[in-house]
Amino acid sequence: MSGRFYILDQNGVVDLYKIKRDKVLKKKCLEEFIEDSTLKIPANGYEIHNFLLLLQTGWETRCLVSGNLNKYTRVVIYVRDPQWNYIDYAGCLIACKLAFERAELDNLLSWFSTLGGAFSSLGDDFENCAQIAGQISVKQLKIALRLGDPYTIARCKLYYSISLIQRGHLRAAKYLIREQYAFATNASHPDDRLVRMCLGIWAKLQYTHSQRHNGQQERIRRDLPTISI
Repeated sequence: MSGRFYILDQNGVVDLYKIKRDKVLKKKCLEEFIEDSTLKIPANGYEIHNFLLLLQTGWETRCLVSGNLNKYTRVVIYVRDPQWNYIDYAGCLIACKLAFERAELDNLLSWFSTLGGAFSSLGDDFENCAQIAGQISVKQLKIALRLGDPYTIARCKLYYSISLIQRGHLRAAKYLIREQYAFATNASHPDDRLVRMCLGIWAKLQYTHSQRHNGQQERIRRDLPTISI
């Protein structure tokens, strides 16, 4: 099964389409190659788009078209202006809804960042504030997953790691920070701000760990009985 046809647009650009058994190939062509074409078909952009879509997706369509193309020496489809332009009202409604939803989610994420930062600043002294900050970070993470931005997702996980540090879950925070640092440094477009966030929170983790270790040592020394000889 094989066949070919040309599409000539209004700028004089010619594309050659070759129909194969499992696909349709396209390449540029010179206009003078089609001067002696035996069949000229006018069509607007909507019709050509639908025709090419059927060729790409339908094996039976490719068989039918290639069989009819073989009857002619050359077939040229000329692009013309449509009689009227179509307005995709349903598509516009969906796009507006998605844009409004994205704006609302961005706004909500900003509010959560402000609120979470306030509770996080108190989390070093009050464990219940650290717990609330962690819950806010989880809500932020759900919104970030809805938005689909990997960098925002990573930042929300780092916010949650701060809550883990404040509540004493240092091991879980360590793995979470390492994961985000690996993502930030190995991403196709590295985010310097995200890297600095990882380093800053890692420094907080190290400081908290050293404070815990020193506290344990002090407690051991205090609890040891005084031995006199």
